[in-house]
Amino acid sequence: MSQALNNALTNSNYGSNTLTTLDLGDVGFLKRRVGKIRFKVLDAETNSVIAEAKIKLFDTVGITDNKGEWYYEGFGGEAKVAVSAPNGTAYVMTEESLLVNETGSEIAKAIKLQKGIKVSGFVRKANNTIDGVTIRVEEKPYLITTTDASGAYSLYVPKGKFQLKASKSGYISKVQSVNATSTPIQLDFELADGGGRNIAKILGFDVELDQMTPEGNGYRVSGAFVNLKPALAELKSAADTKLQFSNIKINFDASNNAIPEGNKIVTDELSLPFKLLNFIPVALKSPNGITVETDGNGGGKITAEIVANMAAIQGGRGWGLSNADVKLLPDNVTATTFVTAFASSATAQVNLKYKIKGPQGGWQGNLYGFKLMAQTEQSYIDNSGLHFVGELHTPDLGVIKSAVIKIEELLIGSDLMIKRVNLNQTGLPAIKILDWSANLASLLFNEDGFKIGGNMVIKVPASGTSNISFSDVTIGKDMFFGGKFVIPDNGINIFNIVALKKGASPISFGQVPNQSGVYKLGGSGKIKFTKFIESEINIPIFEVHTNGRFLVDAPVNFETNLMFAKLKVQAIKFDNTGGTPLIGVQGAVSVDVPLLKLTAADISFKNSGGGVSVSVGKIKASLDVPVLKTEIEVDMKDNGFAGSGKLGIPGTPVNAGIDFHYYKVTGGVDFGAKFIANVTIPIGFVTIERVGGGFQYNTATKDFMVDINGALSIANLGAAVKLDPIGLTVRSGPVIEGYGGVVVGSTLNLANARMKLDFPQETFSVTVDSHIEPIKGIVKTKLQGDLIISLKKDDRFAFLGCAMETNLLGLIKSNGEFALGVGVKNPVTRGDRVSYYFRNVDRKYVQDVFSGVYINTTAQMGIPKERAIGFDFKFASASLYFYTESNAKLILNFAEDSYLLGLSGRFGGGFEFCAVGLCLGADYKACYEFMGGRNDADGWFIGGKAAGAVSLKVGGCNPGCNDWSVRPFCAGFKLCGEGGVEINYAQRRGLGFSVFVGGNPLCR
Repeated sequence: MSQALNNALTNSNYGSNTLTTLDLGDVGFLKRRVGKIRFKVLDAETNSVIAEAKIKLFDTVGITDNKGEWYYEGFGGEAKVAVSAPNGTAYVMTEESLLVNETGSEIAKAIKLQKGIKVSGFVRKANNTIDGVTIRVEEKPYLITTTDASGAYSLYVPKGKFQLKASKSGYISKVQSVNATSTPIQLDFELADGGGRNIAKILGFDVELDQMTPEGNGYRVSGAFVNLKPALAELKSAADTKLQFSNIKINFDASNNAIPEGNKIVTDELSLPFKLLNFIPVALKSPNGITVETDGNGGGKITAEIVANMAAIQGGRGWGLSNADVKLLPDNVTATTFVTAFASSATAQVNLKYKIKGPQGGWQGNLYGFKLMAQTEQSYIDNSGLHFVGELHTPDLGVIKSAVIKIEELLIGSDLMIKRVNLNQTGLPAIKILDWSANLASLLFNEDGFKIGGNMVIKVPASGTSNISFSDVTIGKDMFFGGKFVIPDNGINIFNIVALKKGASPISFGQVPNQSGVYKLGGSGKIKFTKFIESEINIPIFEVHTNGRFLVDAPVNFETNLMFAKLKVQAIKFDNTGGTPLIGVQGAVSVDVPLLKLTAADISFKNSGGGVSVSVGKIKASLDVPVLKTEIEVDMKDNGFAGSGKLGIPGTPVNAGIDFHYYKVTGGVDFGAKFIANVTIPIGFVTIERVGGGFQYNTATKDFMVDINGALSIANLGAAVKLDPIGLTVRSGPVIEGYGGVVVGSTLNLANARMKLDFPQETFSVTVDSHIEPIKGIVKTKLQGDLIISLKKDDRFAFLGCAMETNLLGLIKSNGEFALGVGVKNPVTRGDRVSYYFRNVDRKYVQDVFSGVYINTTAQMGIPKERAIGFDFKFASASLYFYTESNAKLILNFAEDSYLLGLSGRFGGGFEFCAVGLCLGADYKACYEFMGGRNDADGWFIGGKAAGAVSLKVGGCNPGCNDWSVRPFCAGFKLCGEGGVEINYAQRRGLGFSVFVGGNPLCR
């Protein structure tokens, strides 16, 4: 059934658009091209491979394998490759320039090592050998060695004529020529020192002098500052740092230390290459020559500017920055762009962050071909890389206009590769296609290419907008191509009722054939309703057009699952021609209940603005039983259905009301029914009324319940006395339970009784509960009785209990508990009906097990002091109270060898009369207690106590006991007396006797 919704429904020519539709498709990820070189190190004469040779290229060092090979894959550019043979061989280290092309194709590079001529000898000064002297081949500075502790050295050089230089701080360097032919050469050096003058340091820095010529009172010297250690820990050099100087005038002080003219030396060097933070190529620069000067504390310092050298970054990395005059400063430097690069005495400072000082308009560059403008004032460098804030300018591609995108963070990692690009999404271009728009949500920059992602906002008629995400669309400098279009998890909004989610076939986006400027989004999908219909419904084909048309090919004659039944779908209708769009599903419902038949269901889903509503037409149900006549209607629920109706037997007065349900539960169904028949059945002198009952069965848990009930009366008594209700219930287990209630007249319920035989729990119980209030508010009585027999292995016991509470106008209260038990565990805390009888027991006599008898009775009569009766007028008042209370208890707990017999009571009374501020009052109270028995703490014991108190008050002012008070307009006194006696004997504490007058009374 194909339907197109554009106010009027029209058909669609599915499948005819394939050849003429412009589908952007998917080009996948772009691969970054890299340089690939397979080096092979060979003997120059024999062409045999050399294993374990060390190759250094850029910042990478590799070792050749047993085939003499080492493979490099990485960024490209111009570089020097240095190759040295394993120690102990006669091969000469070589160094040559190399261009690493980033073609992505592997090339082979053979490097041949020659066996050299050994040059060796000793370095001395006046027949004393000197260790640590550097021997360097001037023409090949990478050929270098040092003398050992005996002043000896050796190194291999290629054939030819060379200059060898011996130098060490504190000595005058010397250069000698050699002509290497075929035999080893013995070459010794004799070095001169300063003749007692300190020529090892100038301004605190180590120097190696090449020349020292007397001039007047001083000398002219040339040489180099050596062994320079940066004052900034983040500055690193690939080789020993030297600062050459020439023709410098120096003098020597009284300590023979060299002092340059003006306390400073302007060196021959304008720039020194370094790496900052081990990855940024920089140059230490000074426009007139890097200067060494005194620090004023006997040492020296070297200041310079740290200038970024972006031209030294080799290879295609997807980004680039112009080699502008950009300076880098420690974060704590503010006043100048010059920093102390070297210090003779200070420890290297650690700076975690460097700020950037550059052109006023920003540091210009490119990012995957797009114009990049980094704002240097907000950008910085740290160990993790370069952190830029700035702008990215996109090209003008017709539908995508050029835009300036704010870069919140561009992170170039310490490997100089792009790690993260966070863009401010405000102002990103949008693709407008009629009423649709494709909004860019992300710009992704990585080594696989520069791609965009976002969402396309589409709208089905009479529906809310929906967002279709797209990703991997590539924007180049002059093109827009590729990409994937995906229906989101929440789907496409259809009539604000249901979401159309992605199906098996991919989503395509392109132009509708023969319709200029109209585009479509189409594919297969699935819909799932929020209620009743549980299964997803596959939609083979749908199309949403930018001109507002919606076409769908809906399936028919298929079976789907409701939450509780099967639905054979006969039609699906998408309709927006009326005021409220709807989706209708029609079909036949069937359930797995024998003899139960249901008519067809008509389910409509609508949204009138308050959320999705579902309406289901009444479903008729019938039982396929010949002798029964049924009239039943059912209502659909979320997980099933429930209904009611009438069930009759033709030709009889039976016309019963019936309720039933059928619910889907985890692992099965729960179904059942209840009925009540409006018939009276006489059986002899007994009449049964309102016969009813029901059943329930859960197929998952196999639990069942069958119940039959009614009301029973005796002939000639009518409604005077009846059992209502009376019934019998059988549950799974089995558990058999009978119940009944005794009713006098129409309202007085005397008692309810219940008998229960629980086979799984191995218990038998009879319970009686009675709450009687014959005259409401005057007298009420509560009665409870229990007989329980348990045969459970871990809880075998027998118990009989009875308890009663009575209250007459609040003046007379009495309660009592009687309990008889054998083997009752934890009677106080077990939490069932047994615990009710032990709620007032003394825990010293009943703890873990009870076997015996427990009786407790309490009677109260009178009016307590807090509720005294009387009157209170303006000038006179009076109050009167009296009370008496008695208690008796008996505990015989044979299981814990604990016994108690006790009698106690208290009584009291009093009055108070006041007139015109003068009062007269008296009261008394007394108490007694007798206890005897045995417990674990005392052993056998017996004891008693009695106490009493009286008081007389005359006057006002509320004086304390045995005190008087006189104040303006007030005077009075109060006399008090109290006393008592206590005697007891305990097996473990002995005899005790006490008498008191005053003090702490026994009566409270």
